[in-house]
Amino acid sequence: MFKPGDKVTAATYQKAAAWCNERNHYTIEDYTIVEIPPKTEAQKAAEIREMRDRLLAETDRYMLPDYPVTDERRQMYRQYRQYLRDIPKAADFPDIELLEFAKWFDLWS
Repeated sequence: MFKPGDKVTAATYQKAAAWCNERNHYTIEDYTIVEIPPKTEAQKAAEIREMRDRLLAETDRYMLPDYPVTDERRQMYRQYRQYLRDIPKAADFPDIELLEFAKWFDLWS
């Protein structure tokens, strides 16, 4: 239906936007369908680090000595946080899947 370079009008904008969203590699700029360039290694690395930092922040509370969690569970969070800190050293970084705690726990327990 659409292809890169096609001009989009007000009448076709919704259909063109849906077409772009279904394919994940296109967007509309200045009413023209354009291909989204692939992310650079630096962009991918920055995104992974940002997600990793968010996950670390979400688990900070488990490291507090007065947080109501068992010692066993706190140790699991320590190991998970170490996994997160080691992500940038992984051989396939930044092309790596970042696991949230529940998924990581299922794989390692």
